[in-house]
Amino acid sequence: MINLPKLNPRYRITLDESWHYERPEVRKADRRWYEQIPCRGGAFISIYSENPPMLQLWTPQIKSARAISRKMPELEVEWLDGEAVIYFP
Repeated sequence: MINLPKLNPRYRITLDESWHYERPEVRKADRRWYEQIPCRGGAFISIYSENPPMLQLWTPQIKSARAISRKMPELEVEWLDGEAVIYFP
């Protein structure tokens, strides 16, 4: 099971804005799916799946996503309108 706070205690963990609108019984059980590591430029890293264990980097900076995909072509990139999601193990 992936636990973002235990990956590295130096990372600041925030919660997705939709967390505040969830019912209390959902919050407790699913908290890890709302956790994010904020990055520069409005990007964030979060859990994508547990089996296989994968994280995702969502970024509004297409230029940065292109640079990452050129340097690491083995990563899967989903190109959206004005943003990108990069999936990595």
